[in-house]
Amino acid sequence: MSPTEVSEEQIADIRHQVLSAQLPSVQHLRAAAGRRKARNRVGMVAGLAAVTAAVVVGSYGLHGGQSKPRPVAPAAGTYKTDAVPLTGALKIQSLKPASATHIYSVVELKPKQYALARSIDGGKTWASRLLPDPLQNGAWTQPRPLSDGAIQPQPAQVVVLAADTVVIGSMITHDGGTTWTPAGQGGKVAPVDNAPYGDQVLAVGSPVRTVPKNWPMRIRYVAGAKLPSLDAVDPNTDVDHPLTTQPTTQPYNVKRAADGSLWVIGSRSQGVTDMQVSHDSGASWTNASVDDGMTNGYQEFATRDGQTAYLLGAPDSPRANSNQQVPIGLRVSHDGGKTWGARTPIGSGVSEMQNLVVLADGSLVGAGSVVNGQSAQWQMLRSTDGGRTFSKIATLPADPSTTGVGAQLPTGGPVTALPNGGYVFRTNGDAAKGAVPATMVSADGLTWKAVRQPPIK
Repeated sequence: MSPTEVSEEQIADIRHQVLSAQLPSVQHLRAAAGRRKARNRVGMVAGLAAVTAAVVVGSYGLHGGQSKPRPVAPAAGTYKTDAVPLTGALKIQSLKPASATHIYSVVELKPKQYALARSIDGGKTWASRLLPDPLQNGAWTQPRPLSDGAIQPQPAQVVVLAADTVVIGSMITHDGGTTWTPAGQGGKVAPVDNAPYGDQVLAVGSPVRTVPKNWPMRIRYVAGAKLPSLDAVDPNTDVDHPLTTQPTTQPYNVKRAADGSLWVIGSRSQGVTDMQVSHDSGASWTNASVDDGMTNGYQEFATRDGQTAYLLGAPDSPRANSNQQVPIGLRVSHDGGKTWGARTPIGSGVSEMQNLVVLADGSLVGAGSVVNGQSAQWQMLRSTDGGRTFSKIATLPADPSTTGVGAQLPTGGPVTALPNGGYVFRTNGDAAKGAVPATMVSADGLTWKAVRQPPIK
């Protein structure tokens, strides 16, 4: 594609932006005129006339007729943001893909002023807009009450729900960052609820019997409750809706297969892997627990069709003989978790693996540490024989918070399915050192490319 060509995806995105754009209110025009007046009175008059003319033309074009056009004011609580350049920005705060093409990044332009950068071509080009007022002037880092009542400052969470839908703090956008409204509408505020890995919970709505299609899942910790709540999250509002029938385990890892089945791993007790499966989108649950006598059990699992499933176990030792070492291995179920095969070691040379995903062709992909002589290197690995052997398909980026050759991954670094298709791999990064995780994306899990961060210098 030449520099002057525009892709079909970019055309579609521009069309969406035009059709969903709101006309500025009178207050917005007056504020804009006031700012221009301070700089240049002549420029202000000409600029206001041009903007007003554009509003008139837009009103006639949209509504027709010969009546006097009126600019449409945003709804209460709606913020329409301005485009801004990134040149000279101070810092990239976060990087979150929605798909292999749509990627978001929060950028600190200057002290306590933030923008949302957006790419629709996998990070090749970026456009940015100011975040709405409620997220400016230090509101990016907000004090949040925790379940134990303690108050702790935390960065506003960035939650990507769809290609154009992003939640930051208490605000949500459905058009890629142009227009923002309060998130959590229609639910009861949940100030002391918390979810794993720092995910925010803004509000809780009415229970749902089954998880609607395309709704993500979230585990919600509730102060004073015996077990966490497994919730379906409305992508239009970011409101949590607890399942009417909850799994009876204490879930800490939940995944949804392409057939709609839900798979939950709960807390382990003396090496027993407490797993439950729902093949009716959460209406009922069946036990799929595994106990092969290991000390630590299994923490990761993967399935695509809801029938063939894999349990990934780290190097372990039997409870009956802690001196015996068992290498990393897999157990496989071909009947939706009813029965599991014996544990078998995965490909030789693989000493550690963060997790696995099952691709559309049935192959397994994950980030693993491969021993080569006296050293080990992290690579993106693929197996086409059910995990018996793995081969390298991509070199992983180095963790920006570490030094040395190769990808440094002391913890983290899983391959994760994205809400709008595709996969992402992220190194840990180190917030204390100001490091944003190096990120790779893939549309099919086979071909991986590094995401170029927004240019701020």
